[in-house]
Amino acid sequence: MKKIFISIAIIAILSNSFTGCKKSDTQVALTPLQKMQAKWQLVTYAENDHFSGADHFKNLTGGVDDYLDFRVDGKVYVSLFGTKDTSTYAMSGDTRIVIDGSLFLDIKTLTDKACVLYGKDVFGADFLEQTFTMRK
Repeated sequence: MKKIFISIAIIAILSNSFTGCKKSDTQVALTPLQKMQAKWQLVTYAENDHFSGADHFKNLTGGVDDYLDFRVDGKVYVSLFGTKDTSTYAMSGDTRIVIDGSLFLDIKTLTDKACVLYGKDVFGADFLEQTFTMRK
């Protein structure tokens, strides 16, 4: 009887020690900059080039080679509609990206799987609006 009690006690102690080794279910929340640092596949690109008092809309669907790749070194590698380029980028607060110091894009959506960037440049009475809808 004493051996059974000791065996049960040892099993109970070992069982408790193994349950204490579980990985934590809590995840560290990523900053907006960390969320942006990824290769984003372009889903759609929408543009409104307003000039001469009229809107000129362009809506394009991204292909397999269309992406924006935001790297941790502050560079963004862009491949859009057959044109490739490399630029610098920085975050301005948690809701805006600045590319090459002159293109300002507001972050409208930023999740683990989706990102929507919007920019509007105004030139007197004219303006250019751009919306990039992307996914991982």
